[in-house]
Amino acid sequence: MAAFTEKHALLIEGTHTAVTKLLTVVLDTNGNKGLCHKVEDIFDSVTDLNKKQNKLSKNFWTLVAFLAGTGLIGGGTFGLVELLKR
Repeated sequence: MAAFTEKHALLIEGTHTAVTKLLTVVLDTNGNKGLCHKVEDIFDSVTDLNKKQNKLSKNFWTLVAFLAGTGLIGGGTFGLVELLKR
């Protein structure tokens, strides 16, 4: 078995430094948000945007259903077709 040399110690120290830097990027340190927290923030903003879009879509289809139910869409379309025929 090979003896533990100074070269091995430098290799271990370099590896430890690289792992520490990776952990600093992935996780948060010193009050800076790491990659994991940034991805979580983006996911939260996309979720909020999706909720807003779903609410807008629901309101749109409710409006379309109301206008169709009152006859405004059908009557308006029929009237427009009649005007264009002339």
